[in-house]
Amino acid sequence: MADIDKSDFSFTLDGKKCKFDYAYIIIHGTPGEDGVLQGYFEMVNIPYSSSNVQSSALTFNKYFCNNYLRSFNIRMAESVRLIEGEKYSAAQIIESLGLPCLVKPSAGGSSFGVTKVKVAEDLVEAVNKALTKARKRLSNNY
Repeated sequence: MADIDKSDFSFTLDGKKCKFDYAYIIIHGTPGEDGVLQGYFEMVNIPYSSSNVQSSALTFNKYFCNNYLRSFNIRMAESVRLIEGEKYSAAQIIESLGLPCLVKPSAGGSSFGVTKVKVAEDLVEAVNKALTKARKRLSNNY
């Protein structure tokens, strides 16, 4: 196994420097779908297979993506953005969105951390689950 030279995404094997012509990104979630790898490959001038940095970063964050799409008069489900550490009212959320509702981490590509809340008593637990999943995704080291 050879170490990758992160300055140009190359490696040395048997005394020969090997470089990649193209990156086929197949990593699910962070850092493959959120723009991190795309940005890195752009910095080291390696073409890659997925959407660009801006598109990847925007679509990975559901809240920002939904609001961006709303600016083009595209109908989106109503949502409430909750930020860890800030107080919120479960009753106000339910009044605003109704039940059942879905609680999902804003940053993430899959269904991890998603809960369908059918009764008011389950909302706080669902929010805590989503915030925990979001925290874990953001704390990944690349």
